[in-house]
Amino acid sequence: AAAKEEPGIYTGKLIINSNPQQIVRLIIEVLPSEPLFDIAVNIPEIDALVEKGDEVEAEIKLINMGPKPIDANILWAIKDLEGNVIDSNEEAIAVHRNISLTKSFKLAEDIPEGQYIFYVSVTYDGNKVAIGSDLFEVVKKKPAILVIKELNYAFPAIISILALFLILIYYEYRRTKQIVELSNLVTEKDLMQRGLIKKEKSVDSSETKEQVTERDLIRGGYIRL
Repeated sequence: AAAKEEPGIYTGKLIINSNPQQIVRLIIEVLPSEPLFDIAVNIPEIDALVEKGDEVEAEIKLINMGPKPIDANILWAIKDLEGNVIDSNEEAIAVHRNISLTKSFKLAEDIPEGQYIFYVSVTYDGNKVAIGSDLFEVVKKKPAILVIKELNYAFPAIISILALFLILIYYEYRRTKQIVELSNLVTEKDLMQRGLIKKEKSVDSSETKEQVTERDLIRGGYIRL
């Protein structure tokens, strides 16, 4: 790039006169001559196809290559391949050595399909600039194979939750089985001799009722929580 060219992302197209005519999209990053920042912008492959109305998210890593902390202003934006800014945001940050950020935009429902640039620039020391970018594509509907890949990423978490659920069910089953077995082995007379239960008068007769409950078994030390 010429010395007078400002650092930034520049887009264009190369038209090849053939039959049929071919158009090659160009994306050029003009970097500063002596940058104090290194910027890495990454949209994971699994997230590089985004449906209209969904969020596009980028992982941003800033590396301060200078000898001291730097106060900077970070701007992140979406541009189309014609260089038009679709959306943008910015904030002030202090960078000591390395800093990792995640920034996102919610896409409009009516955004045209096609390729876009997730663009990041950091301005520091007045007018010095560092830049980085990555591409993503807006589609009406993601291919089924990509949806399956996304499910594969979530599969380990789903398995972990299911395993925990089964362990809890098994624990409750063992506990209930233990209570039933002990209720059959421990007689009401045993518990009454230990003073853990008392005879209760029946409402409609003078007979007594002797009941063994889970609470009685716990108090007697037959089972533990």
